[in-house]
Amino acid sequence: MGFISLTYIAFLLVAFSVYRLIPRGARKIWLFACSVAFSGIALPFQTLAMLIYAWVVYALGKALGRKKTKKILAFGIVFSVLLLFSCKYLNFTLQVFGIDRTLAIVAPIGISYIVFQCIAYLTEIYKGDLEPADGPLNLFLYIFFFPKVMSGPIEMPGKFLEQIEEPAENTYQQYLVSFACIVKGFVKKMVVADYLAVGVDAVYGALDKADAFSLVFAVVMYSFQIYFDFSGYTDIAIGSAGLFGIRLTENFNRPYLATGIQDFWKRWHISLSEWLKKYVYIPLGGNRKGFFRKQLNTFLTFVVSGLWHGASVTYLLWGALHGLMQVVENLFRRRRTDSQKWYVRAIKIAVTFTLVTIAWIFFRIPGLGELRTFAQSLVHNTPDLSAAVRLCHISVSAGVMVMLGVLFSELTQLFCVRKTRPAAVFVLCLADAALLILSLCFFPGGKAESSFIYFNF
Repeated sequence: MGFISLTYIAFLLVAFSVYRLIPRGARKIWLFACSVAFSGIALPFQTLAMLIYAWVVYALGKALGRKKTKKILAFGIVFSVLLLFSCKYLNFTLQVFGIDRTLAIVAPIGISYIVFQCIAYLTEIYKGDLEPADGPLNLFLYIFFFPKVMSGPIEMPGKFLEQIEEPAENTYQQYLVSFACIVKGFVKKMVVADYLAVGVDAVYGALDKADAFSLVFAVVMYSFQIYFDFSGYTDIAIGSAGLFGIRLTENFNRPYLATGIQDFWKRWHISLSEWLKKYVYIPLGGNRKGFFRKQLNTFLTFVVSGLWHGASVTYLLWGALHGLMQVVENLFRRRRTDSQKWYVRAIKIAVTFTLVTIAWIFFRIPGLGELRTFAQSLVHNTPDLSAAVRLCHISVSAGVMVMLGVLFSELTQLFCVRKTRPAAVFVLCLADAALLILSLCFFPGGKAESSFIYFNF
């Protein structure tokens, strides 16, 4: 069940209505039933397998609560990693070793996010920073809570389990903010990201025929597409959870205004960055073992990030490139001080956006063969003005809609953060909803249901 569908809207309305009507003591059971149904309708056997995995994690957590031994923690981590490996990386590994065989493996919904959260849960218990969940229901909700199960945010266990035990009591204004987040997410996805996707997909779908201008145009547009696509999903997840009194982590903070690669990762997919820092970078030694070891740890952490996104050499290269750029940034920072002058900041923002955009090429292209074709077309294909005009027409024919989508989503964000003008939020929600309806009528390529990019991970 995709977020961008009438089915999800109906599902959310039923889940919320029943949640408000039933006694408080039954609400956790209802949320768990909804979460299992959300995953189980599409992939029943995979969902059953993940429920068994959740029981194992629960038992390991209880064992760690009684006796904090490295053997139990190591078993839990290795078991979790092997599960993730078998579902996402086994076929890729067979190909690497030249074994011409593909296994028919369908990964459970959100397995990458589920495994990372379970590793965090066990690790926090081992460190003594978290008590084991009072009952399996609390842990299962932490793992399977339907607004975040597919693509996060990756919640820290302590924060989420506290909210499950005592959800916040929403006021009228907080309900309105949650609704506004959902509508804002729909606008980002359907009015901005999906429109940009038309031109991007047209170019990446025919790399051998694309000229240099078209390639550059598609690369830049993809940067905006993936941001509005993923942040749109996150807004819907945050808004949906907010209806039930659960406050999820903000995952984005205007990442394309970052003044460096490190600053970018403090603004982009924030929950993943925090997880990698806490459970990969620091265990590797962090910055405690000298400057050069710190650079190696940084590089390895982002290699892990690349592999986490998928079983592909291009994802590995994307992660390695981000790690390498951070190492270079650290080397330059040793020799000069940061200037606060506005034009220096503007240059840094432009350079950072350019570097991040170049790195997105590896993220978007599925394999080394396509990457080679991309490079050859960029160098050898003569710029075609007529093709460029057609491409611009495809992507920007609905440019007014795109700009309105950006404007309304940013205004909604502004008023939601301040939480001081509910009337303004309500008017903006109506404008957003009207824009959604208008976009579906105006844009022939618009679809009532489309997948988010990060659902692949």
